[in-house]
Amino acid sequence: MIEDEKVATSAPAPAAPAKKSNATTIIIVVVALVVLGVGGTLISRWVARKAADKITSGILSSVTGSNVSVNSDSGTTSVSNGSGTTSVGGNVKWPADMPTSVPKLTVGTLTMSTSDKSSSGWSVIASDISQVQFDTYKASVVSAGWTNTATTSFGADILTYEKDSNSLMLTYDPTSSGLSVTVTTKSE
Repeated sequence: MIEDEKVATSAPAPAAPAKKSNATTIIIVVVALVVLGVGGTLISRWVARKAADKITSGILSSVTGSNVSVNSDSGTTSVSNGSGTTSVGGNVKWPADMPTSVPKLTVGTLTMSTSDKSSSGWSVIASDISQVQFDTYKASVVSAGWTNTATTSFGADILTYEKDSNSLMLTYDPTSSGLSVTVTTKSE
């Protein structure tokens, strides 16, 4: 009986370690491949877009002799040289050196801006301008001291103003909701 007690009190054999199922391993591998594939695709697209921007900028700079910057993230292309800058596309800004007597257009979407130091000229084109917004902008031009010198309309409204040594032309097309603001220094 003492022997039976020894057998009964001996420690049980350790359990075999649990095996990972093949399905779990396959799922982990598939998830890792998907994450790497999606991440790799996104990164490669970003790198390709940046490379295309750089190549396009270089080609246009060579052709124009100007500094050209293409930014596909914002959709903006800018060309600048010693006499001025032109920006086209998305994220276009009001020219920083536009005469301060010209009211800044704060409605619509700016789609192009130019600044030309050699001719003392500035231009902005905006889209998504309603008739009411155009009328409000015209009133702000007059409030800023500009005098209307000519008005014509033939599908588009063209208004010319003068103040000091500058001329301002507003061209508004209600069918496209587009407005052009052009400022030049008058020749003496």
